[in-house]
Amino acid sequence: MTQDIIIEKLEKIFYECDKHLQRINSSSKKLELIMPLNKEKYLNLTEDEIQVLDQFLFRFGKLHDAMG
Repeated sequence: MTQDIIIEKLEKIFYECDKHLQRINSSSKKLELIMPLNKEKYLNLTEDEIQVLDQFLFRFGKLHDAMG
């Protein structure tokens, strides 16, 4: 594999990771309003809060996969 191909692949991975980090940071700020999460808060999450939590967890997993 040539150095140019390696650099191109790394740039794509860094770009993907950056996008995941942007979404994680955005959702993290919104999650601060419900943290710390306890059983009562968890059982009473709104649809919007569930979507933000889902986004955080999904992007965290995707970031982890991309870095692996």
